[in-house]
Amino acid sequence: MPKEKINKVIDIINWGDKFFIEKGIIESKLNIELLLCSILKCKRLQLYLNFDKPLNRGELDLLSTYVIRRSKREPLQYIIGESEFMGLPFKVDNSVLIPRTETEILVESVVSFTKKNIKESYSILDIGTGSGNIAVSLSKFVPNCKVTALDCSQSALSIAKLNAEINSVAEKVEFLLFNFLQSDTSFLQNFDIIVSNPPYISKEDYDKLEPELFFEPKDALTDYGDGFSFYGKLIEFGKSKLNQGDLLATEISYKQGEQVSSMFKQNGFEVEVIKDYASIDRVIIGVKI
Repeated sequence: MPKEKINKVIDIINWGDKFFIEKGIIESKLNIELLLCSILKCKRLQLYLNFDKPLNRGELDLLSTYVIRRSKREPLQYIIGESEFMGLPFKVDNSVLIPRTETEILVESVVSFTKKNIKESYSILDIGTGSGNIAVSLSKFVPNCKVTALDCSQSALSIAKLNAEINSVAEKVEFLLFNFLQSDTSFLQNFDIIVSNPPYISKEDYDKLEPELFFEPKDALTDYGDGFSFYGKLIEFGKSKLNQGDLLATEISYKQGEQVSSMFKQNGFEVEVIKDYASIDRVIIGVKI
């Protein structure tokens, strides 16, 4: 915070906007607004309805801590401890990936599939659940489903369970501590839908990421190899645990569409590649033939 006395909402917004621009943070004004909203427990509109409101000493001290953390490129969501996904609230910390808008396309694709292929009930497996954003959202938007959510991190599962409770779907989701890549998966039951947002960033590309991403759990971002190792086991598992007409859906990186599609097709799946809002390949949905 500046040395001169600044304590009114509008002055803090103007100062924070300039400060974050200098630190190379995009959406600088939005960042300072959301930090203020978190501290004052209000909506963004209320900041401007009360633009002349002064912050007290405790609020200013907390804001100073938040601004310092953000200036070091720590993600905003970790600082305020929450994020939004599919219009739902999610608690987050640095043990889980921050839910992203692109992953909503994966969830929307699965929801669309269930609406077109109506069944009495759906059994869904979410592999690498993290914050639980996919499992919880599917539980919300697929009324007749039971979701099993796997993760190899106990800390992540604790956050995911909390998010299931916050969104009133705890009774619909079973969370299991399980390392999908390293463990025997034969004991798992068959499912109607398998979905995953796997670690698909290659070791080479990981080193080129934006600074904010280095605060996120590395194991959830990269496979420490070429970025394809998870897909091989995922597709093999889907082939053995899905019946004809069932769905395997996964997120991919911008340059994996062709190769992962080929892997799906070689294992008996009819494939559709879905692009994100920037017209980049983002999701593959495969229906078992």
